[in-house]
Amino acid sequence: EAGTMRGFIPRGMAGAYYFVLNSEYRIPLADVERGMGSLPLFMRRITAIPFLDYGGAWSSKFTRDVFKVGAGASLVFSFRIGYRETIDLFLTYAHGFDPGIGADIFRVLVARSF
Repeated sequence: EAGTMRGFIPRGMAGAYYFVLNSEYRIPLADVERGMGSLPLFMRRITAIPFLDYGGAWSSKFTRDVFKVGAGASLVFSFRIGYRETIDLFLTYAHGFDPGIGADIFRVLVARSF
């Protein structure tokens, strides 16, 4: 989710110019490497990802007031399907620290791993 401000309402920040700094740290919690009997579905790994986003958008005169902060964390479950394909299940919570456009957002995402 590079280049996005997590924890804010969609289209809450708009402008001709923008700046975003995304910072996250991946913490492996467990290397499971277990399957269910002979089924080709294996849980590989569980990872925690705390993050902090800083940025904003503006069109006219630049001021420091355009910058906002969002923070949260993701819990990632990695699976291997069919002995080959790897997918990740992301459970993400984000909070935007702004009374006007900040929000508490929970998101579930399934993505193909590389």
